[in-house]
Parts: sequence; structure tokens; C-alpha cells
Amino acid sequence: MSIPLRLAVGVAIFAAVSILTCVRGLSRQAGPRPVQSAGDPVTEPASSDWLPVSPPGPVAAITTASTRPESPPSAGITSVLSTTHGRLVIDGYFARRIGLTAALGSLQLPGKTVIHSPNDYLIAAFANVLPGHDQLQQISRGENPLRPDQLLAKAWGQQQFPDVSGVCRQLRALDWSQTEAIREQLREVFAPYVALSVGPLLARHERLQVDWDLTAKPITTDAKSDPFAAYGHMESEGELGKGYQWAETVVRGVGPDSQPRPVAIGGFLSPGNTHPIACMERLQAITERALGRPRRRPDLLGVHIADAEAQERERQSRVDTLGSLVDKQQALIDKLRAQLQSIEDRQATRSAKQHVLRARDEAGLAAVRRRLEKADHRLAERQKRLAVGVQALTTAQQETETLRKRLSKLEAENAGLATTNHSGVRIETFMDCQFGDSDRIAGLLEDGYDLTTKARSPATMTKLLGREARGEKVFGEWKAVSANAAVAECVQTHYANCPHPLRLLGYRKDLAASGSKPARTTYGLFLTSLPATERTSQEVVNQYHRRGGTAELLNREAKSDLGWRGQRLRYGPGLDVLGQFTFAALNFVPWLADTVWHDSGPEAGKRPGLAGLTRLARAPAQVLADEDAVAVQFSDQAGFPKRTLTLHALRQPPLPGFAWPGLPNNAQLP
Repeated sequence: MSIPLRLAVGVAIFAAVSILTCVRGLSRQAGPRPVQSAGDPVTEPASSDWLPVSPPGPVAAITTASTRPESPPSAGITSVLSTTHGRLVIDGYFARRIGLTAALGSLQLPGKTVIHSPNDYLIAAFANVLPGHDQLQQISRGENPLRPDQLLAKAWGQQQFPDVSGVCRQLRALDWSQTEAIREQLREVFAPYVALSVGPLLARHERLQVDWDLTAKPITTDAKSDPFAAYGHMESEGELGKGYQWAETVVRGVGPDSQPRPVAIGGFLSPGNTHPIACMERLQAITERALGRPRRRPDLLGVHIADAEAQERERQSRVDTLGSLVDKQQALIDKLRAQLQSIEDRQATRSAKQHVLRARDEAGLAAVRRRLEKADHRLAERQKRLAVGVQALTTAQQETETLRKRLSKLEAENAGLATTNHSGVRIETFMDCQFGDSDRIAGLLEDGYDLTTKARSPATMTKLLGREARGEKVFGEWKAVSANAAVAECVQTHYANCPHPLRLLGYRKDLAASGSKPARTTYGLFLTSLPATERTSQEVVNQYHRRGGTAELLNREAKSDLGWRGQRLRYGPGLDVLGQFTFAALNFVPWLADTVWHDSGPEAGKRPGLAGLTRLARAPAQVLADEDAVAVQFSDQAGFPKRTLTLHALRQPPLPGFAWPGLPNNAQLP
């Protein structure tokens, strides 16, 4: 099913059935309830301890016929209890509703079940990310640990969260195949959220904008017990250190309020010395798995093949020339050896008294031997050059054959789109200069992508400025894009070894003097495949710098608000899973907030950002729940007085076109 169609049915998730009125009525029927700790007997509190929640307004018109019918009223209140993790309780119910806990629970993991299953440990690790904990030990220890809060564990489908030691053991027992299985389950769980975020753009036939990014994940020691880590650039200043690189794909989507919203669609951990070019193929696969495949451009690849064939013919001609030179040199050597043999035979017939003739023969032998030595040396050099030429020809032939096979693949993929009556997804990638390799740029263009990036090496811009300094008109008018930066179109339309034309934009930035550096002007080179008629030079630069509010924003939020900077585990696969959980949480939290603020009405107050939502996950609150709904009211001491968050439907509404791992539509939560 196409993503636009998924959007139409996916929006049903925001039309949860309004049952909080039932909860309110039940609370009134049951009389005032006290605020208790889990397991304490119920006593009568003051009526002000719990504020009844007003029923929400009418459900928006996005409700579809596929939404499940309203559930019948419940028999009574299940609990009126207190928790030290207010929002995190709703998180647990929401995670079960969207099938996240069922997806993690369906994985085949190493280990045995005693009190907790291996899957319970993963669920606890994910829950530990949501309140912004930067250490796994905060599951069991610290100022506000998760494990003692049994009400919280019940919301996540467990009697009690496992101890941190078991969580660490389970993460260290995983291998890379299991991390891929977790990645696939998370992709399926959050597919509706991605569809909701990009669906309006696809409905308007807009191009999807995707950021590919690498961010450093340093480790604190050089311990040999962390073999997957490696030395590389760990900081923006270029400092070397030991650690990892996290590669992430982020799509620029929109929220229900039509405001821009970055959405993480997948990432993976790599050693610290990983070259960005090595990550591009995997990032492309993640992008297409989540968003769909662009229509390929076999015509561009045909141009690439023609260039490769021309290069192959040129190298074949060089090999033929070198072969001819080797043959000529070999013939000369054979002639010299024949001369040498003739002189030696003639010398053997001389008598001892023929001193003059023998001396002449000795001189002739010495001269021929010198010529033969030089000829042998020249032959060896030409044979070496021939071997290099043959190797280059073989490489060119292999590259040409690879391109031909790739052409067949692209044509088959386009044929597959035709059979499904799908035109392909228009995608533009925004990449940092570390991804600006000319060969990979050519490959992306042939795969149907548009792109905007920076030149990887400053050498190209230096050469262009040199030509400009010599009087050649290379750049057009410099136009301001900020107070101290300007951009200009370049007359050159080719870049390095890329066989396809690109727009080259010179970028100039004036930097003020600092304590350690004088005032200076820096230059860069932007590369884009979009024509000037579609996007001006200033718009190209501004769109590129929006990375600061998309991929780079998510990286900052992951480090600052969700504890990714502090997460430590000296084991690559386990740390990869923690990274997956962190960036999945960057989707989980806004998806939850969209749903809860829609359900809660005015009682929820103004919706905070991620930092505020994270504080709500660590704040004490009162919980009112029955089998169909849950409401959480925060105390005055929490800093959110009388704020009430409500999740109406604890059962997953049916969403045709989406597979909810392990959780059937309309399934009652256990």
C-alpha cells in the first residue's frame, strides 16, 4: 500500500474513542478516592486531591470508518494510585497500544526466563531512555529509579522492572543479527507515525527532504574491552579520540499542526574511524525502506556507462601501445643477444697470437653487454607499465560490467513500480561535505535522488577562485544570505569525476577576529541537482542550513534530553540497541504528545517541548485508570500544578495497511 494511502488510514490513530467521560462518571460513582502508594488500602482523601477531568471536545473530522466502535463502560475504577514517573505511566500504556512492547516481546533473544524474560530487559532499557536517564543504573538506583515504582511497571506490562544488572547482561548477550531484528521491529512500529508526518507532503506531490548525518559517540577510556570502538574524529573541532559514529536518517516532515517536524527513520552504530562514504549505501537502504523508492534514472546511468566504455577503450589503446613497445624492446634484446653470441663464437676461433683481434672482440663484447643491460632494464620498466595498464584495463572492464548490471537492476526496479501503478517517491538528500564524494553523488543521481551537499575537498573551490583571480569570469553576482555570508552561481557545471551536470554555488563567509585568530574570509562550494528555476541560490543555502533544525536538532535532543551523550556500554551491539531506542524515543514522545494533548483538552495545559515532556516523565503524579483509559494528574510539588494528561483508548484502532507486530487490531491489553 502506498504511503499517501497509508496517511489516509493512518490518521485514525489521532481519533481515539472518547471514553474519559466514562472514567469521570465512574470516579464520581465511586466517591472521592485517596492518593495511595501501590498496595496500600484505599482510604478516603479530601475531594481536592483529585480533580475530575472534563470530557474532551468533539473528535476532529479525521475520524474514519475504520476506527473501532466505542468500548462499553467499564465495571469500575481499577486504581487511584501515586507514581513518581507521571508521564512515563502513560508512555507504558501507549507503548502497549501501538504494539511496541509486543514487538520487542516477539523477538527471539538469547537467555532464559526466571522472573523476567530476555525481552523484559529490552523493554526496561527503552523505558529508561524516555525520562532522559543517561545511565542504565538509573533503572535500579539514583534519586528516582524506575524499579521501585510497581505502578509504572504495571503500565508497561510487567509486575516489576528488572534490575539493571540483568539489563546490562542482556544487552551484552546480543549479536549484530539481533540488533538488525530490533531495528526492523522498530521500523514497523513507527511506520504509521512516519506516514502521518510525510503524508501531507506526498498528498501535495512535494519532494521529501531527507538529512543524512554522522555524529560522534566518544567513550571515556581506551579500554581494550571495547573492541568495536576505534580512533577517529570525535568532536566538531576535529579532535581525535576513541569511540563510535552514529549514522542517522531524518526526514523533514510536518506535525498535525502543519508545522515542520523532524522524524528519525533509522540509524546504526559504526566504529569511530568509519568513513562517511561507507555509510551512504546503508543510509540509502534505510531511507527507501521507510519512505519508498524513487523512480530510477537509467538514462543518466547510460551516460555513465558511455563514459566508462570510452575510458575502457582509452585504456585498451594504451595497453596495446605498451604491448607494442614491449615487443619492440624484446626484439632489440634478442638482436643484442644474437650479436653477443656471434662475438663470443668468433672469439673462440681466435688463436692466442691474434692479440689485436681478441682485444677488438673484448671491446665489442663489453659494448654489447652494456647495451643489453640497458635494454633489459628498459624492458623491465615497460613490462611494469604494461602490467599497471592491464590492471587499469581490467578494473575499467569490471566497472563497466558492474554498471551494465546496475542498469538492468534500475530498469527492473522501474518496471516493478509500473506494475504497482506507482510513480516513485521524490526524495532530496541533504548531506554534509563529508558525504560529497563525486562517485557517490553520481550514484545517487542515477538512483533517482535529488541532492544538496558541499564539496568534500576545498581544492575545487581553491582552483575556481584562482581562475577568478586571473581575470576569468567564474562566479556571478554575490548575493547576501545572512549578515556576513554571500552566495554566487558558478559558470562551471561539472564536479570532479561526476559525469552528470550539477549546479555549483560559491559560498563566502566573513569571520570576525577572535582572541586567537585574525579576521578572515572562508570559502566553500555548494553542490545541488535542482535548477535555478526551482530554487534560487539563496534558497539552496537556506534549505541546506535547515539541517540545524532537523538532523542536528535531533542529535542535540538525543544527547541533552534523552541521555545519549552519557549512555555507556562497552559492547558494540548493545550500544547500537541503546542508540536505536534513543532515536526511536524522539518519534515516540511527539507521537504520544499528539495523541495525549488531543485526548486531554484544556486540562493538559500548554504543550511543552521535548525537555519539558522529559521532566513530566520524572514528575510525581496521581494515576486514575480503568480497563479503557488512563489519566495522570501532576501534583503542585511537581511544578505542573493541576495538569492532567489523559489517554483515552488503550486498544489499538484498526489501521488497514499497517502490520502491528504482535498486537492484533482491537486487541485488549493484557
